[in-house]
Amino acid sequence: MGEIRPINREIVDQVGRTHRYKLDEIRRRTNDINDQLGTAEESHTISAGAITITGTQQIRFVTVDGTGASTDLTTITGGNVGEIAVLQSANNSRDIVCKHGAGLVLGVDFTLNNVADKLTIICTETSIWHGIARQSAGS
Repeated sequence: MGEIRPINREIVDQVGRTHRYKLDEIRRRTNDINDQLGTAEESHTISAGAITITGTQQIRFVTVDGTGASTDLTTITGGNVGEIAVLQSANNSRDIVCKHGAGLVLGVDFTLNNVADKLTIICTETSIWHGIARQSAGS
């Protein structure tokens, strides 16, 4: 068998040095990457059927919480054209019912009833979000 040789010695050196990173350094580097990619994590509580998204992130991971056992999400205010949001429930004990309508175009209602459920939406114009993918991990 032949010897395995690295294509780029610099990459091998960088990987070899990572075992010395402290957890804080890994977090800092991850945050730097997220900043460069334009990603963010945020949490919102539904008020009067709505949440408001601000900022200019390209991809956002949004944890949504309701005020009762089941809460309807009918409106997402804000957003910039082309932004993508991945919605998920804050906990397993509250259902978030994402309602198909004028500002949240999903085709049909979709319920986030556990933390593993995801709804991916894209902003097509200010305060208009279209569903592009969904994952239901069961109840």
